[in-house]
Amino acid sequence: MFLDNINRKHINSEKYFKKTIHYIHYNPVNHGFVNNINEWEYSSYNSILSDKSTLIKREEVIEWFDDINNFVFVHKSEP
Repeated sequence: MFLDNINRKHINSEKYFKKTIHYIHYNPVNHGFVNNINEWEYSSYNSILSDKSTLIKREEVIEWFDDINNFVFVHKSEP
């Protein structure tokens, strides 16, 4: 069964939470599906950067990275 392969980890700090967001966004690059993080159309990364309406709590995510520039800066590096 698919769910048997899921490993859950408790997120117990803001630092680990930010690393997890970055890891999720970077995963398509890591696995060779795309070359750049913004090329994966199924990611919330582009929605966070967009001005379009979304259910994502964009402002909250950006606040965890201090501002939009730092969010982008962090996401340009490998996790």
